[in-house]
Amino acid sequence: MKKQISIASIVVAVASVVGIIATFLPWAVTSAFGISVSVKGIEGDGVICLIMFAAVLGVAIYSMFKDEAKWQKICICVAAAIAVLVALINVINVLNNGFTAGIGAYLAIIAGLVGAIMPWIPIKK
Repeated sequence: MKKQISIASIVVAVASVVGIIATFLPWAVTSAFGISVSVKGIEGDGVICLIMFAAVLGVAIYSMFKDEAKWQKICICVAAAIAVLVALINVINVLNNGFTAGIGAYLAIIAGLVGAIMPWIPIKK
């Protein structure tokens, strides 16, 4: 009998891909005298988020083909929570220093929250 892929695994995989893309987008933006400068997440702590989202994606893909186990949910939750924490700390630091937080940081936070919460939501097929 063929194993059905759970909706939660698909959502987590998509969220992790969004998180990976978010690390390459601007995380801090400032402009003065008509000149705008942005810093991508990958140029700083976003590397940690990239690694965590890659781990989430790997475990999510693994869980699509094997029976889901509690350790998979815990690994996904911990890695996604670390990514959220790193992105949130960066947003707070950026805002405290008078800059504007970029779309990449917000996307990383949202993708991490989805990745951390989704495995624990029971979805009926």
